[in-house]
Amino acid sequence: MDRPEYLQADPAYRRKIIIIIIVIAIGGVLCLQLLMPLLGEYLAKHEPDVSLNIVKYLLLFLVMIPALFSMYLIRMAIQINKHGQFPPPATRVIKDTRILYDSAAKIRARVLIVLAIVLFVLCTVTAVFALSLTNLLK
Repeated sequence: MDRPEYLQADPAYRRKIIIIIIVIAIGGVLCLQLLMPLLGEYLAKHEPDVSLNIVKYLLLFLVMIPALFSMYLIRMAIQINKHGQFPPPATRVIKDTRILYDSAAKIRARVLIVLAIVLFVLCTVTAVFALSLTNLLK
């Protein structure tokens, strides 16, 4: 059986991903430009302990985003190991991707697991550091 050499890009999926990235970027800029001054005013009206707790929970929420991405990377690595193919079958890609099989795919899976673990550990350390710093400020 001949194995395909490349997985063709899905143009509709590419457009969807580009739109999502643009929306996230615009949302981030709007949050920084519009919501941050409002948050500063809101925090200034409250007691320092309440404001510190609000900032602490916002930091924890922001740290969760890359932690969730690391979980996605681990899920992808498990699929690669299971099928012995990178990208796994039925995966949509945004650009033509060379398909790797067997040992090359498993190496890619190991690299993804290492990156995911490093990202998750960094998120955890950041969260612990933020919590200890906010506890010191009380």
